[in-house]
Amino acid sequence: MSSLTSTQIHAETFPTSVAIRSRYLRIQQVLDWYPFKRAKLYELLARGDIKSFALKEKGAIRGMRLVDRDSLDAYLQKAAEEASA
Repeated sequence: MSSLTSTQIHAETFPTSVAIRSRYLRIQQVLDWYPFKRAKLYELLARGDIKSFALKEKGAIRGMRLVDRDSLDAYLQKAAEEASA
């Protein structure tokens, strides 16, 4: 399986030209597309406000951290609702 850059992910489309929306994002994609600095993102991940997991092969020492986009959107929605209340 080849790795895809964020540009390639955006370029992938279905035959009907509908963009594919990936549910899981790498850390750098989150930093590129969402209003978080690295330290704040890791703080939210550590507190469990945003969900993530490490995807790695069995026996591997390192893997890739994937962040759940739905939990990012839910966190921001909740923050927006609290700000407007």
